[in-house]
Amino acid sequence: PVPEPLEEALPEEEPEAPIDAPRRKAAPTPSADELLRTAQDALAAKDTTGAIRKYSALVRHHPRSAQARAARVSLGRLQLSSGRAKKALAQFDRYLDGTGGGLRREAELGRIDALRKLGRADAQKRAIEAFLKAHPNTVHAGRLRKQLETLP
Repeated sequence: PVPEPLEEALPEEEPEAPIDAPRRKAAPTPSADELLRTAQDALAAKDTTGAIRKYSALVRHHPRSAQARAARVSLGRLQLSSGRAKKALAQFDRYLDGTGGGLRREAELGRIDALRKLGRADAQKRAIEAFLKAHPNTVHAGRLRKQLETLP
């Protein structure tokens, strides 16, 4: 018996596409404004998972945008309400690492809640004390002072 020639055993190669053939392009990344709008729409529809996904996409694709900076607070709140305190804390901390921002107070309160849920009493106590020093007359002051009394 004579073995079959090797060329016949190899699969045929696909013909090369002509040089001028159109290539498939990846879908363009939505703008920061578009991602923010879709995240807010998901939130309004009580689609927590969808909102987390959209806010996360916003932060990932446009990390230096003002929209992503603000989205970190919303994302932190959603993570916290979904039982992901560690992820929430990371979002609040990232927001607070930046300068300025109109959501600083909300991020500080979210951070305090995340620390409480994580059982980090010492850090929670320091965060509450810093918050009360910066915002002594806030509507949250009474509640935070009571929390301080229960911490070791």
